[in-house]
Amino acid sequence: MKVAKGQLWSYDIIVAVTVFIFTLAVASILSMNIAAGTGSDVLEDLSNSAWDFSGTLMSPGNPSDWNASVNASDLGTWNTSAITLLGMLESFDSPRISQSKAADLINMSASSYPALKAKFRTGYDFFVEVEEHYNCSDPSINNSAYYNCSGRGIPSGSEEWQSLEHSARVGSQNFTFGLDPDRNHATFKAVSNRIAVHNNSVVHVRVVLWTNQTR
Repeated sequence: MKVAKGQLWSYDIIVAVTVFIFTLAVASILSMNIAAGTGSDVLEDLSNSAWDFSGTLMSPGNPSDWNASVNASDLGTWNTSAITLLGMLESFDSPRISQSKAADLINMSASSYPALKAKFRTGYDFFVEVEEHYNCSDPSINNSAYYNCSGRGIPSGSEEWQSLEHSARVGSQNFTFGLDPDRNHATFKAVSNRIAVHNNSVVHVRVVLWTNQTR
């Protein structure tokens, strides 16, 4: 049987997507229920804001080709009213992350996190990390050109080596941007979990909104 040219996904990816959707949907619902159950207005607002923030990321943005005119090191090219939303997907009908948009968001955060935070129109600090799932103990994984755990500097036998979750990469950089809440002593944080496709692999997109407010 011939496979249609536009049919890009294999059955393995479809099954993986289904499992991820179920698992992460349950995790998101539980995290939001826990936040609401505390009776804290801050946590409830954080949970709602984290879900909205992740929804913006899981879009191509507006305009959908916003990255075409951006130079991450030149604030004037992206801190402009011409770009109203920053998303990282290729299009609305695709779950694939744009490599160009991903690289720009990483570099924009490094260039001016405060300006990027303002661009996302959030009053909270944020941290985004994208993770792939693979087993470094599998020789075919460790010896592959892309995953290459040893080449990424993951010590053999370490906790990271044994873990099935690893930071995705954009070029030579880890696929993370924003401010890590743990390193900045966050008092409250909320997590929104999404899935996407990156480098033909199903990935976990973890969006954390956080604050140092005490109440």
